[in-house]
Amino acid sequence: DDLDNILPFSVNMTLVLGFRCVGVVVVAIVATPYFALILPLVVFIFGSITERYRRSSREVQRLLAISRSPLFTLLEEALGGLSTIRAYRVQGEIISQFEAKMDVSTRWAYMKLAMDQWLLERLTVISTLVISGSALAVV
Repeated sequence: DDLDNILPFSVNMTLVLGFRCVGVVVVAIVATPYFALILPLVVFIFGSITERYRRSSREVQRLLAISRSPLFTLLEEALGGLSTIRAYRVQGEIISQFEAKMDVSTRWAYMKLAMDQWLLERLTVISTLVISGSALAVV
């Protein structure tokens, strides 16, 4: 049911943003015809950066999912054998195992966040250069 509600909204937002981008490019070309010359280069740079990010992000997301699996398995086993763990007084060992597995999972989650910031910084710098160049070309 959620997919039925979210999908039309997502398609609508994609179309709105797509038309907005096309409109901005058209206005920039009309205002500064030289912008049409560098547009293929800018599109190529954006595309290559996002493709590099996409490949790396997919791999990190996969490794993050792999690192979470033992975490959930340990949690399930601990909850299932709670009385046995308490009887043998091995709570500290279970907690240590959980913390170790959590550290590994957190490292991959941090890597994913760092990659997101990497992409954001690259695209922001390129966008700033394009906008600055367009503004200087108009003047």
